[in-house]
Amino acid sequence: MSVERYATKTGDQWMVRYRDLLHQPKKVRGFATKKDAQKWERDTLTAMAGGTYTDPNVGRRTVGEIAPRFFAIHPAKPATIARYESAWRVRVERQWGSVPVRNVRVSDVKEWVRAMELDGRSAATIGSALDVLSGVMALAVEDRLIPANPVPEVTRPTRQRKRRNYLDHGQVARLADECGASFAPYGLVVRVLAYTGLRFGELSALRAGDFDAARRRLRVRDGATEVKGRRFVGTTKTGGERSVPVPDFLVPALVEQTKGRLPDAWLFAGPMGAPLSVQRFRARAWRRALLHLRRADPSFPYVTPHDLRHSAASLAVSAGANVKVLQRMLGHDRATTTLDTYADLLGTDLDDVAARMSAAATAAASAPKPPARMPRNRVVGAPDVPK
Repeated sequence: MSVERYATKTGDQWMVRYRDLLHQPKKVRGFATKKDAQKWERDTLTAMAGGTYTDPNVGRRTVGEIAPRFFAIHPAKPATIARYESAWRVRVERQWGSVPVRNVRVSDVKEWVRAMELDGRSAATIGSALDVLSGVMALAVEDRLIPANPVPEVTRPTRQRKRRNYLDHGQVARLADECGASFAPYGLVVRVLAYTGLRFGELSALRAGDFDAARRRLRVRDGATEVKGRRFVGTTKTGGERSVPVPDFLVPALVEQTKGRLPDAWLFAGPMGAPLSVQRFRARAWRRALLHLRRADPSFPYVTPHDLRHSAASLAVSAGANVKVLQRMLGHDRATTTLDTYADLLGTDLDDVAARMSAAATAAASAPKPPARMPRNRVVGAPDVPK
């Protein structure tokens, strides 16, 4: 590197000549003083040695120029990619598409988030937009176009926890009977969802061979998603497999459901034999069943198919399931996820724990007390020896 003076119409200025990591000659002009030029030189040498150097010219590439590569290499599932593409098209591109990545500042991103909040956008919508922008900026950091990603420094809006409606055993039975009136297997679908806690996509991807009648288990290996009318089968939401217990009263119905099916055939399918679709299930059975039930009983909860998973958690907790059992049953990757998701259900255990502790303490207090301990180094019956 070298620092040199050069003349301009407004007076002398300083520039730094150097070679980048590819040994290409570069120069940076416009320093007002030699001291400023030397400081930039020292900082650049330190960045090169520490692996944090970024070329000041390449940061001119815009967010819109980098975004296609982000979508091309992102490993997310089809449903997530579809959500990100929508967020990019509707929110991110129009705000940041033409902005050079080096000009994306934390304060600007905060202002953008605040504008979306004032516009009434939900926390989920804003979160998806930030995910896309952060992913593009992270790729720019990896390619050393910019030194740091500004998006993680922005506080995200807090998602409001929606009030859940849990069904009890009687309500599950009534809903299953109503759905089964449209298509008999739909009744079993409702019961399996409500008593195993499967996600609808996991149930839709079950094969006949995934049911083990002897062990009363369902093996959950895959998950199905529907994106723009197309169906994709891949790994489960957390990417793992699990074995889910099946209540005894459901075993005969599931045995009947597997009759005549090859192990690789879908365990549940629609009326035409196609893989079970949540959209068709809602249209053909679910909405009609809820309408009938709520007409007969206005207090019947308004639920979605996914609420059957929450109902399964509620019924399991009522039956005495602890956090670890619930975690394995629902397929959460961490017990903290289970605690956060179902804090309203698990919190009721605190009263039971306090009651049991109180009962144990009361029983201990009323129990016969053991005899007092004898002094150490004392022989029973021996006379006291004066010191």
